[in-house]
Amino acid sequence: GGEGRMYIKYVRIHGFKSYREKTVCGPLSPMHNSIVGYNGSGKSNFFAALRFVLSDSYSNMRPEERAKLLNEGAGAAVVQAYVEIVFDNSDHRLDNDKDEVTIKRQIGLKKDEYFVDQKHVTKQDIANMLETAGFSKSNPYYIVEQGKVTKITEMSDKLRLDLLKEVAGTNVYEEKKEESLKIMKESDTKMAEIIKNLDMIESRLAKLDKEKEELSQYYTLDKERRSLHHALLSQKIKGLHEDLTGIDREKAELKVDSAEGDEAQQVLEGRRAELDREFETLSARLEKVEFDKAALEVEEGELLSEEYAQQDVVNRMVKGLNRDQKELGEKQGRAGKLQAAVEEEKRRLAGLQ
Repeated sequence: GGEGRMYIKYVRIHGFKSYREKTVCGPLSPMHNSIVGYNGSGKSNFFAALRFVLSDSYSNMRPEERAKLLNEGAGAAVVQAYVEIVFDNSDHRLDNDKDEVTIKRQIGLKKDEYFVDQKHVTKQDIANMLETAGFSKSNPYYIVEQGKVTKITEMSDKLRLDLLKEVAGTNVYEEKKEESLKIMKESDTKMAEIIKNLDMIESRLAKLDKEKEELSQYYTLDKERRSLHHALLSQKIKGLHEDLTGIDREKAELKVDSAEGDEAQQVLEGRRAELDREFETLSARLEKVEFDKAALEVEEGELLSEEYAQQDVVNRMVKGLNRDQKELGEKQGRAGKLQAAVEEEKRRLAGLQ
């Protein structure tokens, strides 16, 4: 550690292993700290408490395994325990705006919970936060357990070199590089799919716009045609009514003067019969026009419903496209971060050579 860099400021332990009562260790030095004490005083359990929060040493435990971590001293049984580590985060190495960040893990027979600044979080949230600060799962040597130093000194040169590579983060570099390449490949595939869908949507929209314009022109002209036809038929029927009325009036006048009117009355009756037939024909045509009008209105409604359905399909495709573009942006963002991490690892490894 050093001034101005993240370090553990306090460790609070309660009910964990040999720490039955609440124990606070700190404030610790940002430089070096030594834990001393008699055999059995809790030195090993202190480092176990650190691993309990910061490493994977105590993951996926069954109830009986959690029970072994609870203090078993005399007196009332301990039903839960916690370890709380307070980091000085003045350099904001941890992804948190606060200058002090508290990470807490609390267990019981039926629970295993994590907290950051007293807020409940998941184990993965803790892992992600520690990962950004350099506590990588692939580099477990940020906590060197008792006996490992001796083991390292006794290693062969090859094993020691492999260890140095692991500590330097070469494995992390390769993993992040592979993940970055995979994400970039997925992004390219997704981009090609988005472009294909976009072309299809634009083609469909152009077709729909053309059909909509043609349909609108057709209905406008057809309504005008039907209105004119209806008006013409109505005018003809009105004229027939007037002609029939005139014939009836002439027949009445001829009846008064029957001597001269028999022949003329026959002519008028013939004319009336002709007009009656024409009236029936025009009435039938008018009825057909009304029927066609109703049928066209039904057809118009069906076509509009189909147009709305097509538009709904296009809207869903556009939503899907927007969702894909958002997902692509997120993946590209991840790829960019991973690429930056890869470049950082390259620079760091270059400095070690």
